[in-house]
Amino acid sequence: MDRNKMKRKIAMMLCVCVLFASSAPLALAEAEATPSEPQVATLEENQPKQPVSREKIGMKLTPNNGVVSVALTGTAGEGVVVELFTKTENSVDKQKATFDASGKAAVQMTVKESGNYVAVAQYAETPSNEWAQQEIALTVKAPDEGGETGESTGVELIKPGEGGAISC
Repeated sequence: MDRNKMKRKIAMMLCVCVLFASSAPLALAEAEATPSEPQVATLEENQPKQPVSREKIGMKLTPNNGVVSVALTGTAGEGVVVELFTKTENSVDKQKATFDASGKAAVQMTVKESGNYVAVAQYAETPSNEWAQQEIALTVKAPDEGGETGESTGVELIKPGEGGAISC
């Protein structure tokens, strides 16, 4: 080896020694600051929850004068949250249900005015990539519009001076 290469190698070794020597007090200070007792941590605490694989959520919407019946299918025993939004993404109603042993659940959601809505269903308890979404147009009829078919409204009218009741 020639002299210059030898000088470079010696200089590099000295630099490495200086770096180790300068970092040693920091390493010792950190070692003293940490408790000497061993720390025990469980795997469950340190690991984030992983998405769980589940069945795809099925959803069927049935409108009826301001009420939407939502029939759902999914993984038996799992919780599901169903939320109804307006087109401007304002939440109108939110319901929670649990799928029964056959993987079915149902909720009813109400709205106060006619319009287009979006129903979103998602598993409730742990993170999941499974969710369902459907759009629906709902019509809310005024109370005087509902009696066209001759159905009874369940309201009894009592005329003054008469003791009987008349069912409408």
